[in-house]
Amino acid sequence: MPENRSKIGITCAYAPIQIIHAAGFTPYRILPATDSKDQAGQILHDNICPHVKMILDRVLGSDIPELSGTLFINSCDSMRRLAGAYRKTKPEAKNITVDLPSSVTQTSVTYLADQYKKIAKVLEEWGSHEITEKRLLDSIQIYNELKNLTQKLQLFFNENKIKDANRKMQGVYNLTLTHDPEIVIEAIKELLTIDEGETSNSVPVFLFGNVLPDEELFNLFDDCGAQIVDDDLCTGSRYISEIKLTGSDIFSDIAESTLLSPPCARTFDPNNPGAMAKNIFDRAGSVNAKGVVGYTLKFCDPYLARIPEIRSVLKREKIPFLQLEGDGRSGTIGQQLTRIEAFIEMLR
Repeated sequence: MPENRSKIGITCAYAPIQIIHAAGFTPYRILPATDSKDQAGQILHDNICPHVKMILDRVLGSDIPELSGTLFINSCDSMRRLAGAYRKTKPEAKNITVDLPSSVTQTSVTYLADQYKKIAKVLEEWGSHEITEKRLLDSIQIYNELKNLTQKLQLFFNENKIKDANRKMQGVYNLTLTHDPEIVIEAIKELLTIDEGETSNSVPVFLFGNVLPDEELFNLFDDCGAQIVDDDLCTGSRYISEIKLTGSDIFSDIAESTLLSPPCARTFDPNNPGAMAKNIFDRAGSVNAKGVVGYTLKFCDPYLARIPEIRSVLKREKIPFLQLEGDGRSGTIGQQLTRIEAFIEMLR
């Protein structure tokens, strides 16, 4: 079992969790799930990402564990505004904001590697561990193993028709987002021994979007007879990037592997503007999904800008598509239960 590590708060899947872990910390994703009252509306504009507002509500409502520091990634305008609001409301708290390239080029890799080195130096100042090459390689190995096991668990759930598989899979991802990776690895190994397969006529679907951590939301898919056979969510499969080592600069390897992983909508390849739509189509096809469901948060301009191209590609390829929008909470998606049920029935 790992030592009792202090936590570093993160708010974006592009945060270098391997570097945070190598510094002796546990990366703690501040998820948009809280009963704290709405205070963010007094600081941020009403028409801003609900993910960002709920994170700030958690901070203002003291609904987060003690953090040794918080790392913000300047991945979009809303995240940049969150970082500014955090500094204004918690001026005494340690925090750092680093920039993220918006496209994937060799220059972007070099730039991001330098940003990650900047993070490493700050983390060493915040903690008591030097980020040696060995510690970094060990952390990369641990997270690569965890990535492999989550993929293996998804296949296991798909093949064995495990009851409430959608909710259980997201439960594992939520553990991954907030706990030491060594603990999650042991939890997954135990889940892989489940023997409760049952005959099911669930419909395989592919789910993509930005933030959707509420396990109760996934119960809706279970109840509607949908089996999420794969996902592209930053609170799901996209959280951990498998780091491929080249034997050269480790920080460059982390940066390149991160940028080459399936991107969220804010990352754009000017040489291949339709890459995200094609990636969704390819991944849906690789798991034999009968349909695709997109779930995006309100006011998320990067995703809203990509939806027309995604819809066009799926329509051309005759893949049924359902687009949902909400604030990430069960109440809003629950209002669309009838649409989900109708969509799944159509796919049967």
